[in-house]
Amino acid sequence: HDLYQGDILETQSPSFTIEQVKDIANKLYGLTGKLFPLASERDQNFRITTETGDQFVIKIANSAEDPAIIDMQLKALEHIAIVDPKLPVPEVLYSRNGLAIEQIQAENGANHSLRILTYLSGASPKDDPTDLALLRPMGACLARLVLALRGFFHPIANYELLWDLKHASKLRQYLPHITDANHHELVSYFLDRFDRNVLPLIPKLRAQIVHNDFVPDNILVAENDPGRIVGIIDFGDMTHTLLINDLATTIAPMLLEHADPVGVAAEILVGYHELVPIEEAELRILYDLIAARLTMLNVIASWRTTI
Repeated sequence: HDLYQGDILETQSPSFTIEQVKDIANKLYGLTGKLFPLASERDQNFRITTETGDQFVIKIANSAEDPAIIDMQLKALEHIAIVDPKLPVPEVLYSRNGLAIEQIQAENGANHSLRILTYLSGASPKDDPTDLALLRPMGACLARLVLALRGFFHPIANYELLWDLKHASKLRQYLPHITDANHHELVSYFLDRFDRNVLPLIPKLRAQIVHNDFVPDNILVAENDPGRIVGIIDFGDMTHTLLINDLATTIAPMLLEHADPVGVAAEILVGYHELVPIEEAELRILYDLIAARLTMLNVIASWRTTI
């Protein structure tokens, strides 16, 4: 599974027609209704609304996706529902065959894993850097996820994911795609800091399976209360990594465009720390982890423009 995510990003997304997906949903799940395409970085997703008003998300995985990794994500959702049933995560819909994952074949012969989840209603968080209402609830909700998952494990959990911060050093192989000299120098500076300050501590710090992408794009909030989280979606980057990596991944994008990034980070930290107290050694490397995550976003974006 070496740099597994890179393989997926280089593999073409599925391209089933709406009629094909309707037929598959009916045959395998007994679902009929209207289909609406949903955006996806690497898969093919649809929302289906049945005649009774029930809504589900149909997720057709990239052919490069390992079914064992999808199995981990679905078993994690079921584990969360048992441990903390009030956490707003999707439910897994089983097929007529009693399976959480079905295998389907595209016209080109490629095999794809298919699963269906309940559709969560809610609004996307406001894209407003001055709105701080969501920060502390995000920290608290992430901590609840951590607590819900701390007793969960899966054999595939330690696969090597490009988006896992503990592998940030491996971003160096993508540096040739950065042509601007100043940009290249800045990226190298933060990767050097990661190697010096973070790498030696990785074996010493708390680790478990985590969401690993708890950011506004993967959160739904109440229509009338932008600080209340009513949906947690997209467990596609779930992996076994450091707890502090998971937190840094959440904080990093929240700092962009804020006049007071330290204050923003502190608000998220307070919400998290009340439920999952942060250890001193974790706090010492948080700056370098946040910097590494922002570097990672930048480097991977630069590389993807060349694919």
